[in-house]
Amino acid sequence: MTKYFSKNLWLLILLLILGLGISFSRPHKTQAAAFGHSDLITDKARGKKGPIFLVDHNRRLTVLNAAVFRQRNYKWNQVKRVTRTQLTSIPVWRVLSFKNGTLIKSRNKSRVWIMDKGRKKYFLLLK
Repeated sequence: MTKYFSKNLWLLILLLILGLGISFSRPHKTQAAAFGHSDLITDKARGKKGPIFLVDHNRRLTVLNAAVFRQRNYKWNQVKRVTRTQLTSIPVWRVLSFKNGTLIKSRNKSRVWIMDKGRKKYFLLLK
């Protein structure tokens, strides 16, 4: 009885594998999948002058400027240089700006803004 059951079990497993198309080979990596969540990337053809992007759920967020980069405690050695093809394979989503509650002062004017939900709101006038 167990010999009969064992033989049929293996046959059933084989049919399931063939019928469901189960593959034991490694999946093919796409260009976008080569980057993990929170990877910092830039176009290597543009060198240090190109914009930096944060990869988030297979979308690119453009880092607004160097001040935002520093405020979020990113390090320059974390930035991966990638080809333009790899870069454009990830769709652009939005701009990564200052954190909520950050006070921003203009260099030329005596105005101060506060960041709220990714937007700059007028806060006060300095004299």
